Amino acid sequence: MSHFDYLDGYRGFLALIVTCAHTNHYSAKNEIINFFHTISQSVGVYGFFVLSSFLLTYRLLNELQVKQNDKIRIILKYFVRRFFRVYFIFFLYCTSVKFGPRVLGGHINYHEYLHYSSWWSLITLNSDGSSHLWTIAPEIKYYFIIPLFCLVVNLFGRFRIIVVFISFLWVNLDERMNFFNIESGDLDLKKRHVLLTRYAVFFYGSISAVCLNIIEKSQFLKSKTSQIFLNYASLILAIIGFRYKNQNLISEFYTCGKIWSTMILLMASSDDQSYLKKFFRNSFLINCGKFSFGMYLLHPIFIQLSQDLFEYEMQIDFTILVVVQSCLASILFYNFVEKKCLKMAIFLNNKF
Repeated sequence: MSHFDYLDGYRGFLALIVTCAHTNHYSAKNEIINFFHTISQSVGVYGFFVLSSFLLTYRLLNELQVKQNDKIRIILKYFVRRFFRVYFIFFLYCTSVKFGPRVLGGHINYHEYLHYSSWWSLITLNSDGSSHLWTIAPEIKYYFIIPLFCLVVNLFGRFRIIVVFISFLWVNLDERMNFFNIESGDLDLKKRHVLLTRYAVFFYGSISAVCLNIIEKSQFLKSKTSQIFLNYASLILAIIGFRYKNQNLISEFYTCGKIWSTMILLMASSDDQSYLKKFFRNSFLINCGKFSFGMYLLHPIFIQLSQDLFEYEMQIDFTILVVVQSCLASILFYNFVEKKCLKMAIFLNNKF
């Protein structure tokens, strides 16, 4: 099964956008940081959602196809990996925020208009607070959808293109007819942790994973002409997505799901001459991707510390300092927390 090293770089790129965007709260002196703040949801958050669902769906689908008679064990291992890779670490961080030193909550704990939810709301994924942790809740909830979707795809065998067609038709009809009666108010602090409000963003990532699984079995995209098209089409989509912003939040998440899932699919189908692959294979971005979970969880701490300990003439120096501290802390976090959790997941999976 493929390892998408360039998607590690893409993940790192998204982590940097989100980290930089959150430094905007205390200053408006730099247009680049202001721009990152503007696109932090449409590019950063939705990019993460699509990427996560794409990778998890692709991996599980391939595992189910290789071991047709071992589905229960494969799905059980999938949940063990997800528990220790994300939820258990999230649980530790939430517990530290609520019962540890105030600074662990970062700038949200010190801001007059921002607040974390209760500890119970956080760990039960029902956060209605204003912290950055809201994104974890719908992602973890979607983890339970992925095995069901993969089982359905696997059931259709070589006719799995039918699932792609029906899935794509469903989300497009839902966008136009709003089957679940979602309103803009449902995307605010009180309900944004609910998967249903943004399920389509994740679902587009899963659909693109199935498309890649189908494409890999064929040869029709191997020609030079096809590769040139894939290269430029993925680059153009990235530019469009980077500039896209819609005041209608419902239209925004549907459109972002389409843009980022298609971009990932085109990039994954292209050869190593792809401009985007070359860009995201930058070693700095790949390392940021490797440590991105820690960077995402911890960066509010360094926003608060940097604000308390130093004075700044420009916002860019404040942002750079926050990013450097977050990167260093995420390396330590990965080695002393994430690695140990991963080892526990591997140990338990080896027992099955």
